[in-house]
Amino acid sequence: MLDPGAQGLRVSLIDDTLTPEASASDEIASDLVEAADADWAPRVVFTGCELALSGTTPESWAREIWLGAPFPVMFENGHTEKGGRWIDYEQIPRRPERPDAYQAYRYPLADAPVVSGYDLDKPDREQRRGHMNAVGHGGVDLVAEMGAPIAMLRLEHQVGDAEVLYVGLLYGETVVTRHVLREGGADHDYLLIFGHLDRPAEGVLRGRRLREGETVGFVGNTASPELVHLHLEARRVRDRIDAWKLPGDSLHAREYSVVTDPRNVLPLRAPRLRAAKCTPRLSSPPRRYWLGDAMELTLE
Repeated sequence: MLDPGAQGLRVSLIDDTLTPEASASDEIASDLVEAADADWAPRVVFTGCELALSGTTPESWAREIWLGAPFPVMFENGHTEKGGRWIDYEQIPRRPERPDAYQAYRYPLADAPVVSGYDLDKPDREQRRGHMNAVGHGGVDLVAEMGAPIAMLRLEHQVGDAEVLYVGLLYGETVVTRHVLREGGADHDYLLIFGHLDRPAEGVLRGRRLREGETVGFVGNTASPELVHLHLEARRVRDRIDAWKLPGDSLHAREYSVVTDPRNVLPLRAPRLRAAKCTPRLSSPPRRYWLGDAMELTLE
């Protein structure tokens, strides 16, 4: 594996007995060895299909850190409000590698159709102008029956469970949850806004942790009497902002968070490839060398 006296890079397997029956947790590693008078460099590890980093010393290499999603790129855009005033804003459009079709993703409402998608990345003239006062749409609208239960989702690259930050009036009756996602090897806070609810689920209060599948609330039409639906919005909390300390009705303010296309963080409907697809396949059994009594190497 490691040769501390070597120069350069040596690639090896953490477990050189991997077989086609290897489990999803098997790993492939590339070890960066110590160069002369240099500190121990970090190594890159593939955990299944997920790229990971490990610490800067051999002792910390057991603490693997997922790289997760790439760092987002924010773009400036704008639109004309119904009163004629021009508004500039930042937004994070869908990453090119993420599917364009909304049907490719899972939502908090099973089999609910998306009737309105994200358009804040489009030119002003192409953004939505409906019956409500808002121009443009920073989320997705899902139509369902009144009172349909809304289930918590685990977002792409999420670490731990979601945390309820706010329950109250925002987009009608609203629940806002915080999700910690991996981006470029670091944790970052994202918000999910569940809007126009009939009511939150019993026990959904600020500070509660919600696992995937637990009920967030129930579909309604508060502040949207024309349509019974769920408004689902994703926002990236700005750097050095602690969302826990913000007033609940300010969590969506542009100085505190940046709207993002939900397709960047929603889980894909199709299952991911099993990690076994990313593990090596040995074309022949591994060779074993033996040191005999005559101090000669023999090949089994």
